[in-house]
Amino acid sequence: MDHIVQALNSNDETQRIYAAQDMGEQNDPEMAAPLVQRLLIEKSQIVKDAIVFNLSKIPCTRIYEKLFEMFDSHDAFIRNAAVTVFGSEKDEAIGFLTAHLDHANREIRKLILDALYTTGTYESVLAIRAGLHDPSVNVQITAAEYLGILEDKDSIDDMVKLIEQKEPMLRFALLDALSCMKESGIIKKVMDVLGAGDDINKLDPLYIPGIIKLAAKSGDLDFICDVFENISNSNIYADDIMRAVGETKLRFKNILEECCILEMTTAIAKDKNLRDNVRYNAVELLLGDEKGLLDSKELLALGTSLISEPSMIFVGVRVLVRSKEPEGIELVKTIRSETKDEEIRALCEELIGNLPEKILSEKHGG
Repeated sequence: MDHIVQALNSNDETQRIYAAQDMGEQNDPEMAAPLVQRLLIEKSQIVKDAIVFNLSKIPCTRIYEKLFEMFDSHDAFIRNAAVTVFGSEKDEAIGFLTAHLDHANREIRKLILDALYTTGTYESVLAIRAGLHDPSVNVQITAAEYLGILEDKDSIDDMVKLIEQKEPMLRFALLDALSCMKESGIIKKVMDVLGAGDDINKLDPLYIPGIIKLAAKSGDLDFICDVFENISNSNIYADDIMRAVGETKLRFKNILEECCILEMTTAIAKDKNLRDNVRYNAVELLLGDEKGLLDSKELLALGTSLISEPSMIFVGVRVLVRSKEPEGIELVKTIRSETKDEEIRALCEELIGNLPEKILSEKHGG
């Protein structure tokens, strides 16, 4: 063992890398301590990476206390290394980590949650739930985020109750986590806790985006339609609404045919006061529907409006070609001949080139 430890502490970077690899391959718990000792003084990033990688292959129960001390390091790499190695220990580390969840330092408690999550075991979920009741809001937020990712439905009631704390950042995290649970019954409980009942417009505007997302991922079709039909100042939440419609389509393929959603999406696509990316999303939703929810005249009107704005020409051209209206095709041909933008010209060429000859001849004849 002495010779390999000597190599690990060599002045030669390559030797140190090979030594770390050799120690990891031996899978000997005795190798863990010298690897950690070297890690704490190592300057080379590639060697540090090699040490952490190989520590993760070795049983490290004998150095848990040393790893835990690394949580208090001023070096973020060292702190994250401890999280990684604890995570690689799986169930072996759960008992040790949970025993320290009452540590006085909230940042260390947060790192404990990071390590518990990294283990990826069922037992870790039980421990992470305890973080919801931590005295620090930051630790509570971390616990909520992880439980959401893990879709831990057994924590739903605790999360809903925590919304009563009226801490905005915690509420944002809880709403986001609850949206991952995909349980329709959650929304009514959350709306009641937030004091809105059945009326989304009674909510503090801060939380409306979170409720829109929650509805998209967890609500039934009736509730989703109710949210979209009744929300006031929908242009303020246009980005959230378009994301929600896209998310809802994963569960309800024909959502654009429901209630006011098609009308709202079309209005957002046309609204020149909204950001371009939001309008792009709206157009993509309209064009992505195989049924062709807008008729040719509606597509012509939308496309004509879009090409009047330089930043929307790309999508406008696509809409005009989709319309297959003679006037729309001629507009695209005009853009193709007059534009100095090679990308726009290439798009026009491609879209026109993909049209059937019959349509092209009809357009020309029109």
